[in-house]
Amino acid sequence: PLAAATAPWKHIDESLPQAPPMSLRQPYQPLESNARGRPVLARVAIDLDGTMIHMLPPSRSQDPPRSGVAEAVIPAVRTSHGPYDIHVRIGAAKLLHRLRASGVGVCIATKNICGREICDELGLNQPAWRDLRVVVFGHEHNKAISALEFEPRFAEAATKGVTKVLDDQRSVWVESDRELVVKLKEFSIHRPVDRENTYLTRLLSDLERDFAMPLDNHPSNCFRPAIRDPITIMTRQAAT
Repeated sequence: PLAAATAPWKHIDESLPQAPPMSLRQPYQPLESNARGRPVLARVAIDLDGTMIHMLPPSRSQDPPRSGVAEAVIPAVRTSHGPYDIHVRIGAAKLLHRLRASGVGVCIATKNICGREICDELGLNQPAWRDLRVVVFGHEHNKAISALEFEPRFAEAATKGVTKVLDDQRSVWVESDRELVVKLKEFSIHRPVDRENTYLTRLLSDLERDFAMPLDNHPSNCFRPAIRDPITIMTRQAAT
């Protein structure tokens, strides 16, 4: 089982909503004022490694972390496959928050076998990462939109809306889905891209154009009494 982080995050973007104490944590919910009445016709599949995070064994991480490369670093996260330092791309939490607060369906699509554990750990510190639907694909399978787990209310988006994929690799998706991929520059703490600190923020503008809708930028008041247990999606492989 995943252990709680033993040290606080470094490089936290303090302009983002911070998580309340453990006893007050509730499943993530979009802002009612933003999502109510808005047609749910947009959904996004998002990769983890090289897109939103850079995950390294502690022995390979930079100590101290290079300033301005990651918005947060969680040291020595204990996963089922050993400890890892998780470096979070600048703007990742803000991207997730604005998508989810705007009523956009979000699903994490990854080949990282620890994907569920990583998202759960990130959610302990940033509400935008909490209760994400996560599908882990086997390394022998290409990713596919048809294998993802979106909430039922997003089903109509498959035929009448817009589906986008954010990934640093187009070739890992089945051929019929590759045209949906917005290919991002790889996120690496060793090789940061030009203007890394605004890279994902600029991407939001492109998504607003593609979805033909504004992506709200409001503080989160998303902690409401839970009416059900937090969503947990079991990891599974794409159909062959």
